[in-house]
Amino acid sequence: MKKGVIALMLLISAILLVGCNAQSNTENAKKTERYGDEIKEKTKTSDNTIKANIDTDLPSGMLFEISEKSEDGTTLEKQTGEIGVLGGIKGTFEDVKPGNYTLTYTTLPLEEQSKKVQEKIKEADKTFDGQFIKNGVLNKVETVTLTGSDKEDKKESENVSFKDEAEQGSERYTATAGKILYNNDTTNITGQRYHFSGEIIQKLQVDGESAWLVKNDVGYVMPVFSEDFDAAVGDNVEIWGTLTGDGYQASDFKVDNIVGMTGSMRIVQLNINGKEIQ
Repeated sequence: MKKGVIALMLLISAILLVGCNAQSNTENAKKTERYGDEIKEKTKTSDNTIKANIDTDLPSGMLFEISEKSEDGTTLEKQTGEIGVLGGIKGTFEDVKPGNYTLTYTTLPLEEQSKKVQEKIKEADKTFDGQFIKNGVLNKVETVTLTGSDKEDKKESENVSFKDEAEQGSERYTATAGKILYNNDTTNITGQRYHFSGEIIQKLQVDGESAWLVKNDVGYVMPVFSEDFDAAVGDNVEIWGTLTGDGYQASDFKVDNIVGMTGSMRIVQLNINGKEIQ
């Protein structure tokens, strides 16, 4: 009698195990896309600086590391951070000697990522095993060459695009805590070409014009005059445009901001959720 009961229990366990495996296989079968298949290199070099930069399809908030090694085996200090809202991984290496360098972009193992990131990956319609994912982490290698040059000669010889100038503007006037992105007694930045990216957290009217409140990955919220562009709250946007020079009390918008007064800008070129609009 006891042998019969044991045999029956083993049979039930086997059936349940097969059912669980079938359900897991069915869930994975539904995920036809993969994280880690789309990488775009955007690294730039100037004089003694390497600005490591790649766009990825990985979820924002993931912890990453960027390591750099020269041909002679010299390694520089690792750059670390979190992946931006548009999938960007960035790091700056300064005081670098001319030569060839290998940049290696990696993410921390999933078990070392935040619970929010782990849930985001688990619930996504993608598997975490794209062509640039090795052993559960991002592994992207890029080779760059740094050549010494005079800044003034380089400025005169290069034809800098609007986007390049806008990105240079955002490096000069960073959208971070304590920074001023509006006119004051000593600074006039009206018309300054500028690059800003983040999530639209609110749509509203500012001085009678349609605008978006866009929050970047460090918590700076900026009103962006949207004019005829159409986007929704929650969309991720990348904007190349010009600063208006006008400042607004952050408290007037009733949202959390890392500054007391924020600048504002107008759109010239726009990317919404990875799609180029203009």
